[in-house]
Amino acid sequence: MPKFQDPINNLKYFDPRFILIRRGETIEWINDDRENHTILSHTFGQPTGLLRIGPIAPGETQSRQINYGVSKIDYLCSIHPEERGTIEILEKDVDDLTITERYRMLSNTFNIKPPPGMEHLDSPGRRAGEEALTDIEEPKSLVK
Repeated sequence: MPKFQDPINNLKYFDPRFILIRRGETIEWINDDRENHTILSHTFGQPTGLLRIGPIAPGETQSRQINYGVSKIDYLCSIHPEERGTIEILEKDVDDLTITERYRMLSNTFNIKPPPGMEHLDSPGRRAGEEALTDIEEPKSLVK
């Protein structure tokens, strides 16, 4: 649990702060601190109800299968709200992501908006086109 600390900005994070998983995988939280901790999903500090775990006592573990239809879950410790973490949920392995999907994942993680001239990378039309192409096989006549 909270291990990473930034004393200059008085910040504490779960270790690791960012967890990258595929949908359906299980995450185990281990409390190796001397205090109880909880896991509470939130959006801008307001609980979302996706995750509510704990309290987790020192030396204990709790796990949860993450199988939600979202791409990111931000969470915090409700006992120590300054302690935060993020779960990135992918539909496929990182190595199988296209450049656009990697860009979208990083933009989502860090709340980055596309720079001017690149808005098309996250447009509904682009996403629909990409999804339509996912199951199309390359014609054998074009393969050398």
